[in-house]
Amino acid sequence: MNNCLISAQKVRLVADLIRGKSAAQAKDILTFTNKSAAKDLIKVLDSAVANCVHNENYDKNSLMVKEVMIDVATTYKRGRAVSRGRNHEILKRNSHIKLGLISKDAKETIAPKAVKEVKEKAVKTEVKAEKKTTAKKVSKNLSKKVVKK
Repeated sequence: MNNCLISAQKVRLVADLIRGKSAAQAKDILTFTNKSAAKDLIKVLDSAVANCVHNENYDKNSLMVKEVMIDVATTYKRGRAVSRGRNHEILKRNSHIKLGLISKDAKETIAPKAVKEVKEKAVKTEVKAEKKTTAKKVSKNLSKKVVKK
């Protein structure tokens, strides 16, 4: 869920409760949690479970919450007029909620696309870094040989 109208700090408190739990158990925990962030997390959890069942043909009862990522979104800047013509800034903080599920049977992560893309980019950058270091080593060795002659 993008641009959830609650600060990331408040959502993280509730997200920590469901990490590593089964999907049904997580929904029960969120249902009885007395925080407003729980409602948004229930929506995201229900959507993720529905996507796994419909798109990936996983069993609803075998899903577990593998990862819950709460990121900071854009902050709405508002103001309040105060004395002497001044303005006090009011920051309305927002958050992005990403939830990844795993099947107990398949041992495969069903993660949000954004998380998969970040992991793929990390692997690509590691490969590029290795290529650069090997190129530097080769160029150093060649320069040493040239100097010796």
